[in-house]
Amino acid sequence: MKQQLDLAVEDGLQDHVQKRLEDIEGEARRVLLETAQKETEDRQHLTDLQHDIDAVIQHEFDILMEDKVTNARLNVDVERRSLEQQIQELVNSKKILVEKRQHEKLTIFDKELKAKQNDLAKEADDAHRARIEAHRSQCEEKKKSLLADIQAAEARRSAASASQTEAYHGAITQTKAIDEDLSSAKRKMNEDTLAILRGLRDGSLRDAARANKHQSLPSCGEEADMDIDDNGPGHGGPAPPDVLSEIGDKEVASTNEEG
Repeated sequence: MKQQLDLAVEDGLQDHVQKRLEDIEGEARRVLLETAQKETEDRQHLTDLQHDIDAVIQHEFDILMEDKVTNARLNVDVERRSLEQQIQELVNSKKILVEKRQHEKLTIFDKELKAKQNDLAKEADDAHRARIEAHRSQCEEKKKSLLADIQAAEARRSAASASQTEAYHGAITQTKAIDEDLSSAKRKMNEDTLAILRGLRDGSLRDAARANKHQSLPSCGEEADMDIDDNGPGHGGPAPPDVLSEIGDKEVASTNEEG
């Protein structure tokens, strides 16, 4: 009865441990699946973010080029009209001066015309350079902002990966601890069973010695014979010592193998 109870307890413990192991394995698989899904989402997010960066850069480049072309055209038109007007005015003045003044005055006006043309060209070039620098600064600021967003997303992904890896290692540690507890419980149950069998064997040896003693006493007579028959193997008495010894040896061998 004790052996059956021990077997039932062992079966129940094994079922509980097996169920716990299955739960832990399922949790570990779920963590791994969530990790893979999170990494896939992060990679997709980074890809989308890179595409957005490329699109923004291309858009800013297109805008910059369009602005440059438009501004250049506008500046050329304005400068052309202004120069044409100034040239016309100077030409008219020159004609008047040619008609009214001497050749020296005409030379002075020619020099002034060239100086004004150079100044206008320099001002137009400076304005053009200033606009280009302003657009370049805006593009650099947007690029820095997008790079900061990318670094923040990468940091969040690294933190999530580290947390999920720690959970996975914790599940593995719990599984190893349960395996060690199961092995220790098995060894303890085998030792208890071996102790019970040894006790039964010692009791059987004592009963056999007592029976032999009764047989050696002539005064016991038939009553001693009846006691010996009642305690024999065929009447529900203790098992023979050699049977218990064989069972004990098997348990010792099983315990050594499991240890």
